[in-house]
Amino acid sequence: MRFIFFFIAAAILASTVAYDQTVKVSGTISCNRRVARNVLVQLRERDTFDNDDTLASVYTNDDGTFRLTGTEDEFTSIRPYLRITHTCDVTARDICHKITEIEIEKKFVNGEIFNLDIYLDNHKSKETCD
Repeated sequence: MRFIFFFIAAAILASTVAYDQTVKVSGTISCNRRVARNVLVQLRERDTFDNDDTLASVYTNDDGTFRLTGTEDEFTSIRPYLRITHTCDVTARDICHKITEIEIEKKFVNGEIFNLDIYLDNHKSKETCD
């Protein structure tokens, strides 16, 4: 019984001392020197004990650009990253896609905009097929 009370009290305390943390990311995505249009870009945050949170998501514009802003209310520092779902260098595009993840440095949390050019063909990706 004490354990349950302690657990509930700790959860309430953690939720009251948590604070908003914001990340802003913008950039351009390309594949083999061509802009990557209509590519899903997700701003996510790693969690240790449960599933990662999606803070924001967008599809790239016709010129391969994107802009995301996400905020998370956490007790500890957030660990943000980009998850990009694409078909760069995928042969069977109708049934397969790749996922590329790019870590975002902590200095960009509650700071300046993380601006980057992403060349998908230069990043390690996981390919999955349906």
